[in-house]
Amino acid sequence: MSASKANELYKQFRDERIKELTDFINDTVSLETNSIREYEDFIKGVVIRREDIPQATDIMNTSDIPFLIIEGTPFFHGKEYEIPPNSNVLKFYIQYSKTDFERKKVIDHTLELLDSIKIDMWLPRYTVYNDEDFKNHHVYHESYYRYIFHLSDMEIISDFLELSAPNMTFDFHRLDIVNSDLNINGLFWFDFHCKNPEQANMSHNFSLMLKESYISYFYNHYHPYFDYVDKKFITKIAIRDNRSSGQGYRKDLKKIVRSSWEANIARILNYKEIDWEYEKDFFALENSSSTYTPDFFLQGDRIIEIKGLWDDRSIKKIVGFTKKYSDKHLFIIDEDMYYSIANKYSSIIDKWEKTKVKPKSNVLPVVGITDKQRKPFVQKLKLGDSVVLEREPTNSFDRNAIKVLDSFGNQIGYISADWALIYSSKLDLGMIFKAVIKEIKDKVIKISVTRTNLDKEIIYDFLS
Repeated sequence: MSASKANELYKQFRDERIKELTDFINDTVSLETNSIREYEDFIKGVVIRREDIPQATDIMNTSDIPFLIIEGTPFFHGKEYEIPPNSNVLKFYIQYSKTDFERKKVIDHTLELLDSIKIDMWLPRYTVYNDEDFKNHHVYHESYYRYIFHLSDMEIISDFLELSAPNMTFDFHRLDIVNSDLNINGLFWFDFHCKNPEQANMSHNFSLMLKESYISYFYNHYHPYFDYVDKKFITKIAIRDNRSSGQGYRKDLKKIVRSSWEANIARILNYKEIDWEYEKDFFALENSSSTYTPDFFLQGDRIIEIKGLWDDRSIKKIVGFTKKYSDKHLFIIDEDMYYSIANKYSSIIDKWEKTKVKPKSNVLPVVGITDKQRKPFVQKLKLGDSVVLEREPTNSFDRNAIKVLDSFGNQIGYISADWALIYSSKLDLGMIFKAVIKEIKDKVIKISVTRTNLDKEIIYDFLS
């Protein structure tokens, strides 16, 4: 079966499962919803001629609507917007209760007056939360989520709430509902009632934990800025497959991590009483649209990156990070080192998650093969020949340089700089690799590289 067909079947099964669960919950569970006043709350902008600014100012002041005139070129989310010459943007903020019909009349009349003098829309309406201009005018209005979980997840959800909302209390209500076809053997529900921005932020953190934890749940969101007529529950279902990679909550760590390897490294750090923080920060790379979030942050600007699989994207991020943040000390743990770590700690560490670990081969490019002194040796190479990797730390261009030699000790080139960054520390620590030529081209040779001295324990000193 092709990968695309497998994905299609997976999606079909998931969608069918979600519908079955959603229908069952909405047909079976009847929970009264709270009554919260509904509000309109948005920011808009219109382009007006400069000669009409006094009139627009009077309109806004009369209606008691917060506004400002943007001088020069307006920006939105970092993007520059062009407007006609001799014009400005009038930006304003509207908030009112939907049950305040008199205020709604005033707002509607104001918008009609602005329509009569505007020459263009600047922006569609959007929310005020992250807007610096009007955040002081924003009045927070309470909202809530109503959650339903499987009874078996109660302990985990209690941990999540303790971590994300430590100052709030929640009442759990048990529902003795059973459906063997849908794997339901008891449910429980509670409300996450947000009465202020701080609690709204806690709710957001809780939802992020749910998103990353692979826990199935049902929820009903009621927010005063949105008009929900149908108060039905929405289903969020977690169906694990081979793409989940062990991501989920670990009770012993009180953390959601993305893999079994990461969970085990965290346990080793705890075992060795090394303070750590998980994914606490991210770093902007040279390309402003790209960021890098390391796995573990230790004291002394030390960072641990767990890498189960190398691809072009991963390597580019590592290279970009080390170039821009040379003050950080990056320790990479991939299969070659994790094999030694697992052999040492799997029988020692409590809750160790066993996974099959066997270092795989990586295909590395050898460059610089067109050098006239190397060319005679390169021309004698053939597929399947063995070559040797040798560190050259005194290289004036790259301290991570790795020379590639033929079986007679003649240099044929260098490992490309990006891969040299990954493999230089491995060689320095004492790892030995078998390297075999897989492909020969005019300007590059590709070699398959596999660690061979697996019987030797090779681990970073602070983890050994």
